[in-house]
Amino acid sequence: MKPLSMYLLGGWRIGLAKYSRLAQINLESRIITFSCYAIENVPERGRRYLVLHELAHVKETNHTKRFWQLVEKYEPDYRKIGKNLEAAFKTKY
Repeated sequence: MKPLSMYLLGGWRIGLAKYSRLAQINLESRIITFSCYAIENVPERGRRYLVLHELAHVKETNHTKRFWQLVEKYEPDYRKIGKNLEAAFKTKY
């Protein structure tokens, strides 16, 4: 199996981060990174939310109403999932 940092998805590199964020997107370098905690401990639906959240930044860079509408289009329970992830991650770090 290839290291996570070697995967490409539609021209985007998927990487592994060692910092204290669950996920991050860099629109200039086209890299999406996920924390070790997110990869190892977050349930599938939470990881799906993280991917959708980061990809929504491709269309809307800020957390505007349109941004959240886009996230909600693909994950109607985004508020609940996001709050659960945030609470779990804060207790970890």
